[in-house]
Amino acid sequence: MEFYRSFDIVAARTIVSIEDSLDNFLLQADFPRHSLIARAENGSGQIYKGINTLEELQTSLNTLAKESNKFIIESDLRAHHSPSRRRNIAQVAKILFTRISNLCSKCQTPGWGPVGNLYGLSCIECENFEERAVSGKILGCACCEYKEEVFNDKKFVEPAECGVCNP
Repeated sequence: MEFYRSFDIVAARTIVSIEDSLDNFLLQADFPRHSLIARAENGSGQIYKGINTLEELQTSLNTLAKESNKFIIESDLRAHHSPSRRRNIAQVAKILFTRISNLCSKCQTPGWGPVGNLYGLSCIECENFEERAVSGKILGCACCEYKEEVFNDKKFVEPAECGVCNP
């Protein structure tokens, strides 16, 4: 169970007509470093993917204008067209490499690592028990059923995280 979450992926979307300016959208979409997809808003017809030049964009919009007066233009999130997604994929690959480098202490199979979380911490102010607060993690084997619990250094929640102190 490995994942990597990031808000650094460039993902933009707009609905426009042929006469609308795309300047602000193209900046937001980090075009042409990140490619685009264009299609008719009504869902009919061709979908143009991997657009990474102004000429390709204009050609696809002119073709789409024959079937619709509104277009959806959005980031092409396929990794080979999205450098920001590639960076995120590289990060999760490092995490996976680390995971398969760790052996289970019981059966010596590669893949030892996090399989779940431990929950429950008390509020430092009112002592209310917050069941959803993460108190540690469960490490487990990819092959056998062996698991270990490892608690965080965090022993309580702040009042800002408490459902009683901060409803």
